[in-house]
Amino acid sequence: MSKTLGDRASLESTETVENTEAQPRLGRNDREVIVVGGSAAGLFTAATVARGGRRVRVLESKPQFEPTPRTLIVTDHFRHQMGAAACKSIINEIRRFELFTDGRSAQIALNKPDLIVERSRLISALAREAEQAGATLSFDTRFLGIGPNARCLRLGVESIGKQ
Repeated sequence: MSKTLGDRASLESTETVENTEAQPRLGRNDREVIVVGGSAAGLFTAATVARGGRRVRVLESKPQFEPTPRTLIVTDHFRHQMGAAACKSIINEIRRFELFTDGRSAQIALNKPDLIVERSRLISALAREAEQAGATLSFDTRFLGIGPNARCLRLGVESIGKQ
């Protein structure tokens, strides 16, 4: 079904994703992995899976990534887990805390600094990493649901505009 919304076309479609148990003749790397949502978690997952040799597509309902600038405080483990994307998004480090109560204070030094991360930078860096790893980003694509379809799975999506 197709109808025009201004200069954009609305296209509703249902795509079929193969059931891995029903089709053993396909190689492991032939199956596409669908990631719903271009959050930091979704993009990190897409990049990791794509680097592992799988075809990956990220479904994002928005027309582009426009994350609201917002800072997060995370542990130093983030730097090692996220790699280059982490380094591009770190805007400061917390090396000690000062606590104040009833006119007294105490300082607590951290063995490893906590990190202040800018979320919008992180999303942008993870999107670049996912694409460089081979993941496809499908914008203006809203996930509707998933269900059985004979020997496959039916993935319902609504797409607006170009993909």
